[in-house]
Amino acid sequence: MEYFYVIASLPMLNFGDKPPLTQEEFEACCSPLTEEDALELRCILDERIDEGLSPFMEKWRNAERQIRDAVVIARAGKRNVDAAAYLKEYSGFDLSIEREVEEAWTKGNPLDRESALDRCRWRLADEISLGDPFGLASVLAYAVKLKILLRWAALEEEKGQQRIEELIVGGLTEEGSMSEIMSEEVTV
Repeated sequence: MEYFYVIASLPMLNFGDKPPLTQEEFEACCSPLTEEDALELRCILDERIDEGLSPFMEKWRNAERQIRDAVVIARAGKRNVDAAAYLKEYSGFDLSIEREVEEAWTKGNPLDRESALDRCRWRLADEISLGDPFGLASVLAYAVKLKILLRWAALEEEKGQQRIEELIVGGLTEEGSMSEIMSEEVTV
């Protein structure tokens, strides 16, 4: 089904910008979607990509799995761990994904690395929806990109700094050495 009005009414998204609408506002804009298409949208919004059935979701699921597998392989290589047990199957292989993940992994700053990975996701969402500019694929690609913007908007430097301080102070007063604290991966 074509969603000319829905697509035309959505504000433009640019990577790195503040999200122009909330997820709830986006969902309200998508009220004209058929029940079946709305279920596909829910899979994106609720991050249940394994449940989606549309051609977009199949391509997105494979691309996301390839990104995640490439990250697992990079992390395992740094830690001298066998990655095989952590990999998920996907169909197709996109050399550009491998190159972008490899490039992202060269960045020393974890925030820059995440930004590079999300830029890859952004590009892939655009590519997957190219042949369907006013159809479900474009609505789902928009949802992927909006989720990326919303996630970045939720990341705040102050919160991250506060979390690091909590880990360090908490770690120094509880059992554990400073080296254990510093080697722990921190998610902000």
